[in-house]
Amino acid sequence: MFLPTVTQVIRATLNEPISYKEKGNFALGIINACSGNPLIVILPATILTYLADLALFNTAQANMATGTHGNKELRDNAWIVVQHHLKVLMAVAQANSDENTLNGITIIQSGLFKVKMVPGKQDKVFRAKVNTGISGTIILLAPQIAKTSLHVWEQSLDGINWTPIDKTRKGTITVAGLKPVSKMWFRHGTDPANVLGWDYIYVTIP
Repeated sequence: MFLPTVTQVIRATLNEPISYKEKGNFALGIINACSGNPLIVILPATILTYLADLALFNTAQANMATGTHGNKELRDNAWIVVQHHLKVLMAVAQANSDENTLNGITIIQSGLFKVKMVPGKQDKVFRAKVNTGISGTIILLAPQIAKTSLHVWEQSLDGINWTPIDKTRKGTITVAGLKPVSKMWFRHGTDPANVLGWDYIYVTIP
């Protein structure tokens, strides 16, 4: 066990395998580790959906053996879906770690995520400000991107269904009218080419 220094924060990372043959078992391990985990509480319906999408990936990966044209694209696209599910789970682990830094490493590792110590300055990390003084209102902040692109913001109550919030030129947006005390996921990407680039956070609404 190790603790961060005063200039570091604990970050969860996926550290997924390169080989697609190993990705299925890797994802299953994380999903199972987060299922029924009191340190990373996930709705059972969300877990079931993630397992179903993982099964689609495993089928697509198995079909690669036939050499049929188009199988690789199907496999790759199926993995993108699973990968984003894993990021949703990791966002919960990260949020819970941030709220309980003394046990932060234990929380992250309980979901089979890897732990990384990074500099305390978090300007380059997608994050939220919840101390706005207005109930049901938060401010989302993201690293700046090229001026030729737009920031894309979405939200979800279950980690499955995503509702667009808006697209902005600036790397910040205020989201109001949320249900206080509820927990929600938010994700940020860029347009164009945001399919692979979603970043996720999990927030308790003030």
